[in-house]
Amino acid sequence: MNHPYRVMTTGLAVCSLTALAACGSDSSEKNHPTEAATATLWELPPEFTHTLSATLTFTASPDVSPTPTPPAGLQAAPAAAPIAAGWSHTCAVTGEGGVMCWGYNGDGQLGDGSRTARLKPVSVKNLSERAVAVTAGWGHTCILTETGGVKCWGRNKNGELGNGTTDRSGEPVDVIGLAEGVVAIAAGDDHTCAVTGEGGVVCWGYNDAGQLGDGSTKTWMEPVDVEGLEGVTAVAAGTAHTCARTDGGEVFCWGINDQGQLGIDSDEAFFDTPELVSELTGGITAITAKGGHTCSLSESGEIQCWGVNTFGQLGDETYENRYYPSPVNGLDGSVSLIAAGWGQTCAVLEGGVLTCWGWNFYGQLGTGSTANRNHPVDVIGLYGKVTTVAGGGGHTCAIMEAGEVFCWGLNENGQLGNQKNLDSSLPVKVIGISIPGVA
Repeated sequence: MNHPYRVMTTGLAVCSLTALAACGSDSSEKNHPTEAATATLWELPPEFTHTLSATLTFTASPDVSPTPTPPAGLQAAPAAAPIAAGWSHTCAVTGEGGVMCWGYNGDGQLGDGSRTARLKPVSVKNLSERAVAVTAGWGHTCILTETGGVKCWGRNKNGELGNGTTDRSGEPVDVIGLAEGVVAIAAGDDHTCAVTGEGGVVCWGYNDAGQLGDGSTKTWMEPVDVEGLEGVTAVAAGTAHTCARTDGGEVFCWGINDQGQLGIDSDEAFFDTPELVSELTGGITAITAKGGHTCSLSESGEIQCWGVNTFGQLGDETYENRYYPSPVNGLDGSVSLIAAGWGQTCAVLEGGVLTCWGWNFYGQLGTGSTANRNHPVDVIGLYGKVTTVAGGGGHTCAIMEAGEVFCWGLNENGQLGNQKNLDSSLPVKVIGISIPGVA
């Protein structure tokens, strides 16, 4: 193994909520584990910052452009995801189907052919097809194209780019076997998954806790089939766990489970094939995951979350980990979409109001303070309707109905995109990008 943060959530449990700064420094990259480091699955990580770790999820975000059409009888994911936040970088799909990225770039995760951090958006190079969705992991980025292909770039130490190598790439590379037919994608810290048009799921990358769902813990540099799933329409990925939603509104999860990440009311360390989250109530319309927690949205607009709750990211007014779905308390209105960050969760309410809860050490909840919240609080300073939201490591971003993009929280590497590197606990406008047509 080469990631001592793999038990990210266990490490967080020893950190005081009032002394968070002592658990790690502000820089994501100087706390990134060295390639030679080794650890067991349940070892405490030596530093705080990678412990909350990554994913994007395919939540019910507004469509940017038509997504690939699956065969008759199977519905595609409800919508595309036009913005994604990695641990310390951000990417968004433009109205023309291009992709722009900003923030940390040490592994080429911005896709501009360099490894230079960018304080404002730069265009991804050599995209031969229009993008319709984007997802971001710890140090890599992937897109879904309008023909249903998948391309990735950035960190590739564990095969997370899916091109059969472990060589990082500063420009997009094709994922083997996924030139067409994919309807949804999701990136974990060091693994990536895709939903096929036939309703199956394939995954690739790091697999130490069975997060690829193929019945093994073998790392794969190209896609492998997740066992026993059919009718899948959406996928979400955490640091070392993955979940899928079926067209029947059921949710299955697999991977690490030492903190309840799978929501199956078990404390078994991990599962390398999918398990049904049986205690969810209501037909599930969307799922989201990052770090060590997962959330679902039901037809009735109820959010239920499970897993790590060190900072209140489950929103149930406690700081207790949950091994089964727990309702979010204090939501003022029906919910249209949800998005998880490493330690925070956000929801867009009817009318476009954005509310967030959880980890707030860098101001990533957008409340003007840095106090953690274990219940929803409204983001301050966003005028107009929010249509899409994405959670990163220490930052959060949103797209407004008019196409403007705002970010807030940690900004050491320029991940807020406002041409500065000062943190902000209130939203700041990203320079030089507009994403029309997302309302």
